[in-house]
Amino acid sequence: MLIETGLERVGALFFDGFVGGMNARFRPDLVESVPGDALMRDGETRVSLPAAFVRVWKLHGSTNWTFLEREGHREIVRLGTVAQDGRAAAIYPSDEKYDESRRVPFVVLIDRFRRALAEPETLVLVTGYSFSDQDLNEMIFEAVLRYPRSEIVVFCYNDIPEVVSTQASRTRNLSVFSPNEAIIGGQRRPLRGDTEIAGLWQGGRFLLGDFTYLSSFLGGYLSTSDATE
Repeated sequence: MLIETGLERVGALFFDGFVGGMNARFRPDLVESVPGDALMRDGETRVSLPAAFVRVWKLHGSTNWTFLEREGHREIVRLGTVAQDGRAAAIYPSDEKYDESRRVPFVVLIDRFRRALAEPETLVLVTGYSFSDQDLNEMIFEAVLRYPRSEIVVFCYNDIPEVVSTQASRTRNLSVFSPNEAIIGGQRRPLRGDTEIAGLWQGGRFLLGDFTYLSSFLGGYLSTSDATE
């Protein structure tokens, strides 16, 4: 729940697919919508969430998701706190994510991710992901191949995973950075720098694979852009 905690701390507007405070219910219609869409639900038109909302999609569930028996069937709801031991409905990379009781959040969120990757000329930043889930890997790599004008940039905390290096060597729009080397335009080379750059390059290591430095870098970039505009 680190992301939600951080967003709340700075007062950001965000939506995680659930609506409600006590036992929040999943709303596929709002997940599937994009800003400006007009949706039909229960016979009436409803507008999608404003563009100002940060979308937080937790593809494998969360420690504050749990099962709830409601109206004769079991569904996944989001609590305001971490679920009790043994009751969390986090969906780990396994066959369990295809269990019928878990399908609604997982299938809707994974489809939303696929459609986001299909947006033309999209920039996707990947951080903190080990590439150990084959389903997600296939979606990312398929987007790389099908949409050559989009760019996917992967930041690795340690060494570059073999599955990523294999794909990046074949496609120019998949770039990968680790502390000591990078794959850019299909070419794998060591990273070198002659000067220290605070928050970016230090002690002969590229720092943006560490989420602490990446978030600070992006935050500083956005602040500068806002000031310029």
